[in-house]
Amino acid sequence: MIAFTLALDRHAGAADLQGDRNRELAEQGWTIDEFRVEDADQAGLRRIHAQARFAVPAEAIWQVIRGENRGSTRWPGIKESELLWARGDSTICRYALDVPIFRDRHYDLLNIERRESMILDFEMVPGYGNVAEIQGRWNITPVSDDLSYVEYRLDTDPGVSLVPGFIVRWATRRAIPRSFGYLYKRALDLVESKPELGERHR
Repeated sequence: MIAFTLALDRHAGAADLQGDRNRELAEQGWTIDEFRVEDADQAGLRRIHAQARFAVPAEAIWQVIRGENRGSTRWPGIKESELLWARGDSTICRYALDVPIFRDRHYDLLNIERRESMILDFEMVPGYGNVAEIQGRWNITPVSDDLSYVEYRLDTDPGVSLVPGFIVRWATRRAIPRSFGYLYKRALDLVESKPELGERHR
């Protein structure tokens, strides 16, 4: 199994890396504590796991992620998003993803929200698009009034079998930090426009 890890080293230098992460959190408002991209057992499938801290209330993070689930926000790289269906805590949204060099990726996602625990599970709906597999989870945990812990898991096969694996991994390693930066900015904008968001978990 090939793993690319930005995780905190458990051996020499772990304290220094932790200090770097804490400084990054203080300076830019968010930091990635762990980031892995692995080749899974199934051919073409990549397994992504990222853990990050954000200096904004968990409620703001949740609302941004939930908004994307309902087609009201746009992650970096997403060209188009459309809400196709909604019922209770479940939605289906259609996406067009801009992929450099290669054809855009198109797919439908079923999203299931668990509001009380701030967990959003998602999986690809078969029958549309050119992506082979998407399945994952967002999990948001309040650490304090203004600090949130976010865990992101994704199993994906983008359906580009002729593309060398190192290119897919390179693109993924760029996309995740960009998405987390976008998530922080959107959540911060929400807090500034709705200060009451910080009161939800006090």
